Amino acid sequence: MGGKIWHYLSNSILVCTTGSYRAMLLIANYTLAALNRPTDPIIYPLYNSLLPFVMAFLTAYSLWISQLGLQISKTSAFYLEITSLGETDIKIWDNAIQAIFMRGTTGYKALLAHGRKDFQSGSAEDKVTATEALSIALTGIVGLNAVKVLVDAKIILLNNTKTGKDSGISNTKINSDDVETKRITLAQELYGVLGNLMFHFRANPSLIIPFFNVTIIQKLGQTIWRRNMKSLGKEWLFTRTFVATDTIRLVNNSLNTLRFSMIATKTGVIGPMFYDIAPMSGITVPVLDFGPPANHNMVVQNLGAGTAKFMLVII
Repeated sequence: MGGKIWHYLSNSILVCTTGSYRAMLLIANYTLAALNRPTDPIIYPLYNSLLPFVMAFLTAYSLWISQLGLQISKTSAFYLEITSLGETDIKIWDNAIQAIFMRGTTGYKALLAHGRKDFQSGSAEDKVTATEALSIALTGIVGLNAVKVLVDAKIILLNNTKTGKDSGISNTKINSDDVETKRITLAQELYGVLGNLMFHFRANPSLIIPFFNVTIIQKLGQTIWRRNMKSLGKEWLFTRTFVATDTIRLVNNSLNTLRFSMIATKTGVIGPMFYDIAPMSGITVPVLDFGPPANHNMVVQNLGAGTAKFMLVII
C-alpha cells in the first residue's frame, strides 16, 4: 500500500531553500550561531564541522549578488547599437540607396523590400538579420560601395557587442551554478547536524528547537523574481512583511525606467514613495525606500513604451 514518505527522511532545509538563497543565508547563520558553544564537548564539534560549508556558501552568495547587474554595461552597448541602427544608420543608408534607386522601384525593393521597417521594428535578432541581408544584397551594386562599407562596419559592431552581451548574461544567471551547488551541500550538512542533535537529545527532542530557525524553515517563500513586462504596464509581485534592515537588489535589463513601490493593496495606486531604476542598471536599495513599513505589497510599473525585463532579489 502506497503512502507519503516518512517526513524524517525528507530534508526540509533543502526543500525550503530551493529558489531562495536568502532563506539558506538566514537558516545557516542562525544554526551556526546556536552551535557556537566552545565549552560544550558535544555541540561545539558540530559548529567546527559546519563552519567551512557556511563560509563557502556565504562567499559564493555574496559574489553572485555583487555581480548582478555587471552584465548591464555589455548588454547596454548592444542595445545602443540596435537603437542607433533604427534611428540613424538605416536613414543614412536609405537616403543613399534612393539616390541610386527611386523608392518603390524594383532595384530599391531588392535592397529594402519593406523600406526601413525591418530595421526599426521586431526583435533585436531580426534587425541584425535584416542588416546582414542588406549587406549581401548590396554586393556588386555600382554606386553603393560606400553604403556597403557602412553596413558591413555596423554588422561588426552588432556582432561584437552581442557577443559581450551574451557572455555577460551567461556569467550571471538567476540561479548561479556555484551558489546552487553550495546551497545543496550546505543543506545536506545542516541535515546532518539535525541528525546528530536528534541522537544527542533523543530523550528530549524539544531541546533541538533552539538550534534551528523554525519560522524561516516553515514560512519563508520565494525571494527571486525575474519578469518580462508589457509597455506601460503595472504588476503586483508579492506580499511580504519586511524588517527595516532588509535590502533588495534590482536589475533593469531594459531601455525603460521601472518604478517599484510597496503599496497597501495588490491593486492599489502607487503613492508618493517609490524607487525608479534607470534603464540598463543595477542597484541595491533599502526596503524602506519603497514605501511605508505598513505597506506589504510590492508592485512594479513600466514607465516606457517598450517591453521591459528585470530581476528582483530580496537579499
